[in-house]
Amino acid sequence: MPDLQAQIWEKYDSDEVVVIGLDPGGLTGQDANYVVDYAANLGLTFPIVLDTQGTYNNYAGTASIAPFPLDVVVDKKGIVTLLKRDFDIDAITAAVEAARKAP
Repeated sequence: MPDLQAQIWEKYDSDEVVVIGLDPGGLTGQDANYVVDYAANLGLTFPIVLDTQGTYNNYAGTASIAPFPLDVVVDKKGIVTLLKRDFDIDAITAAVEAARKAP
């Protein structure tokens, strides 16, 4: 997550690129205080939401979506241009760049 902070969140204008973290919460029993402390300890300033409804549990371990990490890039038209289970900052950066340049 520090890579996302430095290489995506801090690099691009927030009008162009939005970074949102998702903590599965219900999977691990974490609460909002844990998430706030975790983000602070890592120096993260992008929004991190807590899945208090356990929605992620509906997808975890399925063929379509695996447990974390799951990186998703969505372009300006709402089309998913990257869905990757293995964190790869270079792939994320390339997908963000392509999405920014798309008409």
